[in-house]
Amino acid sequence: LTTNFNPGSNMLELNVYVHLNHNLDVIEYEKKFSSGLAPDSAPYGFDFAQKLVKSISYSTSHAETWSSRVSRKLITHIVGFDFLHAFRNRRQLQTSDIVWTMTENEFLGLLALKKFGGNKYKKPIICQTIWLANYFKPSLRNKLKQYLMSDADIVLTHSNECIPILRRILPKQ
Repeated sequence: LTTNFNPGSNMLELNVYVHLNHNLDVIEYEKKFSSGLAPDSAPYGFDFAQKLVKSISYSTSHAETWSSRVSRKLITHIVGFDFLHAFRNRRQLQTSDIVWTMTENEFLGLLALKKFGGNKYKKPIICQTIWLANYFKPSLRNKLKQYLMSDADIVLTHSNECIPILRRILPKQ
């Protein structure tokens, strides 16, 4: 994004959208923080990035009926990620400059929108992978994940041990 960024002197003029897991609504999380039940005001400490960028917005956990929850969970079980949560938050994806995720469950839904949603979902996505390298076995579901991840702009991992596995899974990244 920039090569001469100095956190002490300026901020990036970026509108960042943080796409969190369906059960991590930032408003509810902030209430936990205010009550002393959470360590940060946003999940995973994303609130600390607020000083570095123009704005941060977060995904919303939409209210669900019994049938919509069952549908979301069924689709998630079939494809291996929460596509409906990403679809419900698609407007925030459109209005951001860059998207930041925490796990595969979040970024794979966004990559599906990017792959199949036309030009309106072409924002760069920071794809942080936590579990994929640990559980990647040949399957139709994992072929879909590989296909979607071919559009990943940035792939991060928390472990050096995962890098060779991810290079094998994603040879073009």
